[in-house]
Amino acid sequence: MISLSDKGRKTFQLLLLFILLYAAVSEAGSTFVVAGGPGLKSQRQAPKRTMVSKGSTKPAPLPKTSPSPFGVVLLSSTGSQQTLEQDLAFIKGMGIQWIRIQPDWTRLQPEKGVMDWSLTDRTVKEARKKGLSILFTLGYTPRWASAYSDSNETDVWNKNPPRDTDTWKKYVEILSRRYGQDVAHWQVWERTGAQFFRGSEKDVADLLRATAQTTNKVNPKLAVALPEDGKINLSSINTVYVYGGLPDFEVLSLYPFFEKPEQMVRPLQTLENEILRERKPPKEIWFSGLGWNAHPVSGPLRDPVVSEDEQAKYLVRGMVLALSQGVSRIFWHTFRDNMEGPYQSQSGSGLVRTDGSERSAALAYRNLISLLEGKKYSRQALWGPHLHGYLFLEGPRSVLVAWSDRTPAKLPATQGISLGSVVDMLGNKHDSASSIDLSDSPIFIVAPESELEKLLALRPDPPPAADPDYSGANNVSVVLGEQAEETGLYTGRYRQRESGTVKLKQCGGSYGWSTMVNEKKSSIFFEIDDTFLYFVNGHFEAEIEVDVYGNTTSRKMGFNIGYDSMKGFKFTPWQWVEPGDGWKTYTFRIHDADFSDTFSDFRINALGSEEDVCVRSVKVRKRSWRSPYWRYIRSASAFPLPPLR
Repeated sequence: MISLSDKGRKTFQLLLLFILLYAAVSEAGSTFVVAGGPGLKSQRQAPKRTMVSKGSTKPAPLPKTSPSPFGVVLLSSTGSQQTLEQDLAFIKGMGIQWIRIQPDWTRLQPEKGVMDWSLTDRTVKEARKKGLSILFTLGYTPRWASAYSDSNETDVWNKNPPRDTDTWKKYVEILSRRYGQDVAHWQVWERTGAQFFRGSEKDVADLLRATAQTTNKVNPKLAVALPEDGKINLSSINTVYVYGGLPDFEVLSLYPFFEKPEQMVRPLQTLENEILRERKPPKEIWFSGLGWNAHPVSGPLRDPVVSEDEQAKYLVRGMVLALSQGVSRIFWHTFRDNMEGPYQSQSGSGLVRTDGSERSAALAYRNLISLLEGKKYSRQALWGPHLHGYLFLEGPRSVLVAWSDRTPAKLPATQGISLGSVVDMLGNKHDSASSIDLSDSPIFIVAPESELEKLLALRPDPPPAADPDYSGANNVSVVLGEQAEETGLYTGRYRQRESGTVKLKQCGGSYGWSTMVNEKKSSIFFEIDDTFLYFVNGHFEAEIEVDVYGNTTSRKMGFNIGYDSMKGFKFTPWQWVEPGDGWKTYTFRIHDADFSDTFSDFRINALGSEEDVCVRSVKVRKRSWRSPYWRYIRSASAFPLPPLR
């Protein structure tokens, strides 16, 4: 028999062998290839652990971040070190304190185990040297890690989530350990719309949770930001909350790419009142991209191009409106025009052009920062619709920012009010006058708070006319003829877009609007007045009534309704048009409408019809649910429920 002491000796030897094997495996598993990078050799070596040293449980301190709300997006660049330094110096000189950068995963880790730090290292190093705070945007899956790595289409494997969250976690951990002492805020993907991210809202929530778990392990104080797919998509944000992304982020990042800045106010207020108020809200709301193109770009994301003067006006108005609605940080998209690379990285909205020359927007941003930095937003003037006045306080140098987004107006009889100075959006000072003109170009009025309060009490001349209010209406409608007769249902604005082109056609003795399916123009777009239906979220059932002319040919004619639902864009079942002369009426009931999309709320879609569809009129009604309990269940659900019978 083996003695007890022999057993103990063998046990000790086995334990020692296990420890040695474990150490060897751990060391082998912690090596990877480093390519490029300043001061780093291209050889196998242990990762640079910048946050927690081996055996340490105390995370390194977070970088100091600026309290300033003003930032800019710095798109990835392969330019020279000199260009990078010049751009960052220009940004700092404007008074901007934050940059958002996107270390593309595809470029950072082109192969499993191979890291190329060169571009990101020098960008972070130079930004921190100049005292700039950084928001990191994670995303764009390399082919080797993608759930669709077998696809030959870059847009497929690059924009889909990784095949498993463990791969994503390892990537996030490598980055957060390397840059955690320089970067305190980490955003999961750039945007979640289909042009940027092909996964579902559940995939977004899963990546969000995985990122929060990983950064929390590295340093519990690192902040995680959740993006949305653009234009403050309320239904998408709501769905991510339902899927349990709620506790896993500190910042909600929005992308308010609207035609005009004032269009962002309703969705921001709805977000606060309809979604966040019922749940634990994030600590902060940021705009990770606010911008208007002053130069056309290619690709399917072609936004309307505005003049450079309009771009500057919209910058000031957008920034001020965001601050007034509680947005705590705003990144202008972008610093410099970028006409190269894939369309999602293109931008014609730069503060400077590709050659480095300044646009008016750069002057306007510099002036805005110089006048509002450090001031606290107080309240809004109650001058009436489309007249804007926003008060920012700082004792004797308080500022009122004012403009009209529609008809010019005056603030009369300013005698007796001591105004320090009136500054236009580009920083030019103007003499105080007996009245103040309000136009679409914002002005800054600098004076003591008490004097600006007197200005807020004035009444504009002429008083602005109120907008139509359809909140109490039974329906909204449009009659489509030589001139569209719009009563709370709008379609004219979409005819300016190529996809919304229609043909005026005489059908049965009266005019209607016809699709042009042979020219691939098969849709007629509609927008419902927001006072009638907006972010429906189960509160009502929508009923859409369409008058079309009968099918007088031997070919098949039909259509359906594409609409903005609480679960993204959907289509109703197909409706064939009955044969014969005369107008036919078809009704569609939609139980899961959203109608807060900013492109269009719904469209008549004839793609799939052999003949063009001629439409005379459209009417939308809202129906209350029979049971308040049922309505509550519907509004709380992220999943479509069957319509009531």
